[in-house]
Amino acid sequence: MLRRGIPVNWRYALGEIAIVVVGILIAIGLDNWRNSRVEQRLETEYLARLEADVRADTATYNFVGRAITRKLTALSFADSVMGGGTLSDTLSFLQALVDGSNLGWNQPALRTTTFQDLQSTGNLRLVRDQELRAQIVAYYTSADGAYDRIRARRTAYGPLTYQLVPRAQEFVLDSAAVRPRLPQISRRVFDSELSDAITAERNFGLFFQTMIVGLHERAVELLHALQRR
Repeated sequence: MLRRGIPVNWRYALGEIAIVVVGILIAIGLDNWRNSRVEQRLETEYLARLEADVRADTATYNFVGRAITRKLTALSFADSVMGGGTLSDTLSFLQALVDGSNLGWNQPALRTTTFQDLQSTGNLRLVRDQELRAQIVAYYTSADGAYDRIRARRTAYGPLTYQLVPRAQEFVLDSAAVRPRLPQISRRVFDSELSDAITAERNFGLFFQTMIVGLHERAVELLHALQRR
């Protein structure tokens, strides 16, 4: 004979179902908690790596800024000599031509490995602070754009000076090779199109300097944001 209400076996079944549902919910909750912990750890690691990259970038910008100042000083001196100024030391003049080629065709690369990793894996979403995430993307996008513009403005000055002035190293005049042929090398330099190339390279250097100042400012802003996280 049936009892009133839900049969005993149905009560038991519902209890079993409830236990199973609660167990599933607990398992899902634990899994979500573990995933959240893993993602938080990954976010912390990524942000630490980005901070190290951007700190290294700021050091690079400082180095490049000093190198550009030396470059522009050398080009200014070379330009004055090529324009008819006093030449008291030919070797110093030739070394200035070599110094002026610094950063003319090679520029120090930025540290983009961490950002590329974040993009390629889709882990950029792990940066929960949306403002910080946007600032990270804006920095690397602007840096790529700036370096593209810098590379597009490069001139023929560097290759031309390589043809005219012997080097012991990339930015070191080969004095031993130059001294026996100093009159010939000097004449070849003054007979070349180097004067116009110097003007173009000075303009390139000034443009480069402006780009680096802007990149350094954005890098410092991002570094401070990463340090406040």
